[in-house]
Amino acid sequence: MGPSAPFRIDIYNLTINRKQDIIRLIKHLLPLSKHSEKIRKMNFILENKGKKWHEISEGWNKIRKEIKGELLKNS
Repeated sequence: MGPSAPFRIDIYNLTINRKQDIIRLIKHLLPLSKHSEKIRKMNFILENKGKKWHEISEGWNKIRKEIKGELLKNS
């Protein structure tokens, strides 16, 4: 599809600001997800839900780097 082709996919944007709402959404989506990288991220969020960003940022960045490496290896 080039730049002039019609859009054929749905685009959604969801903004959630409350931590409780994010946790609730993850609990609903986790059993439905088939993408291992998304499952890893959601599990990380659930495991660290009570922590502050500065406590988990290193672990989050490690997961993101691992996933990026796996995706580059598979393409």
